[in-house]
Amino acid sequence: MTEPVVRAVVLNWNGGELLVRAVQALSQTDWPAERLQVVVVDNDSSDGSELAVEREFPAVEVRRTGANLGFPGNNRALQDLDGVDYVALINNDAFVDPGWLRPLVTALEADPRLGAASPKMVFAPRFCAIEIEAPTFSPGGRDTRELSMQVSGVEVDGIERWRHAWFGPGCHLAELRDGGAFRWLSGRATIGVPLLDGAVPPVSCRVRLAAPAPVEARIRVADCVAIVSVGTEPEWVELKVTGTPFDVVQNAGSVLLEGGYGADRGFLQRDEGQLDQPAEVWAWCGGAVLLRSSYL
Repeated sequence: MTEPVVRAVVLNWNGGELLVRAVQALSQTDWPAERLQVVVVDNDSSDGSELAVEREFPAVEVRRTGANLGFPGNNRALQDLDGVDYVALINNDAFVDPGWLRPLVTALEADPRLGAASPKMVFAPRFCAIEIEAPTFSPGGRDTRELSMQVSGVEVDGIERWRHAWFGPGCHLAELRDGGAFRWLSGRATIGVPLLDGAVPPVSCRVRLAAPAPVEARIRVADCVAIVSVGTEPEWVELKVTGTPFDVVQNAGSVLLEGGYGADRGFLQRDEGQLDQPAEVWAWCGGAVLLRSSYL
């Protein structure tokens, strides 16, 4: 049986090395090369990223818009679809696994009423969990939270990774102070330490902690437990992170919230297979989606 023809469209604007990595991942797709077209639509980049694609991937077509058209720039690759059965939209910072395409095609082939199929997208780094337990206090007044301490920094192998860390159950939303961002922790909180590309546990990690009054905190990493003293001034706690890495979900289709806002289904959930079964979703996310040409 001949496979359907699929066009994968990558919209780019100054994507740098991320674009090259995205196209490299697409080139390794488990699909017959003659049935897969990869098209980069470039929104007038100034960083030479589209030129790098032309040099490194001569089979990839680059279409230049001549201006930054935003997301509608994708239309430059959606207008000449004669002979194309399906179109995939892929962000220039999304890196597909080799087997990403076949389940999406299978879903659309199984039901002609379907116009689009969304994959599960996870954040690029994998994570290892650390659990922190400490005595709590209540701020009082309108603040009814039970709080223990503040975390204001995460480093992995000497590299700042605060922005990429996963703040799971027991971690409150980020707040700002003169020294920068921090998060309050409840009595028991889980933080996902983001691994660097290609890194496997164990890795060296530091977290910066402080408490309103000196406390003893219990920190669990996999099967190892350490008791550390946390003072009122932010100080780094050294850890050796081990355990089985896990993924965190970015999107598994989109949902509609009260008030009319759209949101990523499964956003910031630890991926434990809870979103692996097919389900009807309210909308698809343009970061990665397969569309039937007739639907377009």
